[in-house]
Amino acid sequence: MYLFKGILVFFFFLTVVSADIFTFGAVLAAFCSAAYEKLFCRDSECCTDRWISTNFKGLKQTLNDKLYGQHLVADIIVNQLKGHITNQPQSALVFSFHGSTGTGKTYSTKLLVDNMYKKGMQSKYVHLISATKDYNNDSEIAYYKDKLKKFIEARVKECRRSLFIFEEKDKMPAGILDILRHYLDNYEKVGEVDYRQTTFIFISNTAENDIFTKTLEHWKNNLANPRESITFKEMEQIIKLSMFLTAAVKHNIVTILFFAGGLWHSDLIKHDLITAYVPFLPLERQHVRQCIKQGLIRKGFYKSIDEIKHGLVEEIASEFVYIPEDIQLFVVNGCKRVDQKIDLIMY
Repeated sequence: MYLFKGILVFFFFLTVVSADIFTFGAVLAAFCSAAYEKLFCRDSECCTDRWISTNFKGLKQTLNDKLYGQHLVADIIVNQLKGHITNQPQSALVFSFHGSTGTGKTYSTKLLVDNMYKKGMQSKYVHLISATKDYNNDSEIAYYKDKLKKFIEARVKECRRSLFIFEEKDKMPAGILDILRHYLDNYEKVGEVDYRQTTFIFISNTAENDIFTKTLEHWKNNLANPRESITFKEMEQIIKLSMFLTAAVKHNIVTILFFAGGLWHSDLIKHDLITAYVPFLPLERQHVRQCIKQGLIRKGFYKSIDEIKHGLVEEIASEFVYIPEDIQLFVVNGCKRVDQKIDLIMY
């Protein structure tokens, strides 16, 4: 009997000691982690709130103030971003930016990144992938898929809040982006890594002609209503239709051609993994004037907009090409060459 009681006491003692050791180890680990973050992450970038955070109000204000002629963009980006960050996300956040050159797709991406990441585009957690530079050979698709898969897995393993920017996505060989499906879908983990806090931005000119046509039609048919009355819903439908298919009539036969630039036949479309299709409308002369004024200040010619004479702005604006030819409404390539046009007149 005494032996049995002794054994029970011994095992009770071991349980208490083991629990204490476990608790002490957990406390020690938490302390070391906090100390590491406080000391090392104070000056060196880490995947923490100190280096990655979002000022939603500030981002919306910045987009509205600095992105001209794009009344839909700020609300779409900020609302989706806020919903993704403030709630427990079920999947990665995926933006697909569409529109012609110079309308603000890359610029708005930079504004978004600068707001989220303390080091902006220089952050080691922000990754720019260029289709024409990194994935430009149609015969290397298998190699590209493996390369992209390993790259994304390594970067997200390092930081779940990584951001990937795919530039000129429409020029990427068909099928490469299919490997992203499992990272963007509603999986808690893929290979022991959680991708639900990751953000992906696809930038392309896909649907630019359809966006242009719709905006022009709106101007012709609704002269009493500003372009700001164009809704996200109608533009989203146009982009999706352009992404999915186009009808071509050849020899009196309607042929359905599936296409979407780099997303051609992509699992991302078939499984509806794009969070938001963001339309960038063609810019008008009034928007180019705004870009010119900001460019003159940025380049140091003036200190404030009030100092800039209207005649100078019009002289620079006249150097751009406008379409359609009969009404000269939209500027070709938007604000992309503003700096060059300013230099042409100012020097």
